[in-house]
Amino acid sequence: MVGETSAARWASEQQYRAIVETATEGIVVVDRDYVVSFANERFGAMIGVDSAAVVGRRIEDFATGDGKAQILAGRAERLRGRRGRYEIPMRHVDGSTVWCQISAAPLYDASGKIIGAVGMHTDITERRTVEARYRALAEYASDIVSTMDADLRFTWASDSTERVLGFPIEQIVRMSALDLVHPDDHELAATKIIELFECPGVPIRSELRVMRADGSWLVGEVIAVNLLDDPVIAGVVLSTRDVTERRDAETALRASEARNRSIVETAADAIITVENDVVTTFNRAAERIFGWSEAEALGTPTDAFLTSESMAEVRADQRWARDQRGTYQVDALHRSGQQFPAELSISMIPFEGRVAFTAVVRDITEQRAFEARLETLALHDQLTGLPNRRRLLERIDEAIARTRRRHGMLAVLFCDLDRFKVVNDSLGHDAGDQLLVMAAARIADVVRDTDLLSRIGGDEFVILCEEFDTVSDVTDIARRVAAALDQPFVVRGSEAFVTASIGIAMWAGGPETPIDLLRNADTAMYRAKDSGRNRFEIFDAAMQAWAAARLDYESALRRAIERNEMRVHYQPIV
Repeated sequence: MVGETSAARWASEQQYRAIVETATEGIVVVDRDYVVSFANERFGAMIGVDSAAVVGRRIEDFATGDGKAQILAGRAERLRGRRGRYEIPMRHVDGSTVWCQISAAPLYDASGKIIGAVGMHTDITERRTVEARYRALAEYASDIVSTMDADLRFTWASDSTERVLGFPIEQIVRMSALDLVHPDDHELAATKIIELFECPGVPIRSELRVMRADGSWLVGEVIAVNLLDDPVIAGVVLSTRDVTERRDAETALRASEARNRSIVETAADAIITVENDVVTTFNRAAERIFGWSEAEALGTPTDAFLTSESMAEVRADQRWARDQRGTYQVDALHRSGQQFPAELSISMIPFEGRVAFTAVVRDITEQRAFEARLETLALHDQLTGLPNRRRLLERIDEAIARTRRRHGMLAVLFCDLDRFKVVNDSLGHDAGDQLLVMAAARIADVVRDTDLLSRIGGDEFVILCEEFDTVSDVTDIARRVAAALDQPFVVRGSEAFVTASIGIAMWAGGPETPIDLLRNADTAMYRAKDSGRNRFEIFDAAMQAWAAARLDYESALRRAIERNEMRVHYQPIV
């Protein structure tokens, strides 16, 4: 085969050089001692220094203490010829921490000898912030949230663990879950563990005595889900509630075509170059991610790699004229036609008087799944899957804004199950949970598609109603809910009967907040209970006075005997 001419080789070299120099990822080349021999402008911008100032220094000098250890451990892996991907804290010149996802690969010379490594650095500080926010929801929840491995040893525990049990987190993480279970409950725990491993993904509930640091025991309602096969979580997730009372080569990149090609081809992320809307380069990672071979991809229109909606979004972006680059969350297309979520970083590069685009594509399927699980955990009730109290208040706030704009009304219906405690105490908590799930399904069947049903705790359900014309439209919903719950429930072979006391709070443009509406509906619900149960009441101003008076009476009665404020009268019965 006729070799490339010098002009063609120079043009190819210039193209790869342009890819590296204009990439939206930070690219660093290090020698075997991890001394930087090249860094592109993007890497320098990430840590707040000129890229030339990086050359000649050890890459770990730009990391935090924890990051240095990870980089040194990765160096040994690269010298063995292994690739790797890490999340490492780097240090910005202003003292702040920049979290980088590093895709690292060994760099070879023409003879196949390892002469250093190449690293693609992506700034994931914002993503880590989002993850930390969701993790904080678990950290500050009143329930104990923890994870354990297949050997039943804790791998992580929320701060509430220390508050509730008294053990330092460091000590908990070294313990076996069975170390905290009362010896008399080991048999029950073993049964539940077998069920847990036989039914991955299914919530398994149990009630066990759990040891505190002082040697005392609390009764813990434990909900466990086996997510060992989940590629992100890879563990068993436990939620425990106290119910006693109730995560770069030696020569400069611009020096040779072979070096630049090595960087592009050994990158862990897909790197694609596009001219005139067709693919002109396609690295090995792109082959792996998209399922196309390089020969098949070259010359293929870009429409084959993104959905029409995502392609339209990228093309419509007005930032190109200003920044000539952008980062997008898109829906990418595998060669099989299957869609997958991806992060697309695209930049415009001038090349021999023409305009081309370089795209770096990362498959974020696992990241999206993890974020979705965290969001579900934070905003939904684990038993019924319904929105929880936090999500309900957000939705009420949104509904108030919509209703205020159209000068309409909205209503909050607070539904509490009568006699549920009797069922729970007589048939057990498992039966109670089963009844709650069935009750949620019945209520969902009779409310309108536009209504929001939530469970805010215990046997309490709340319905948010919008888009109605009269109060009777809301009371009709309350009657349907009451009628649906009035029918017997078959639980563990027995019939159980519950009814519903429902409080209704209306809003038609007042100053009330979501908390106010929920509290008013709760007050009306208690009035319904005091009036005989299995009925509904609509909140009015008089109820606020009634609720305040009731609280005063209860407070006075608690002190009446010690203050000698009660007298006994004997009333003969004839």
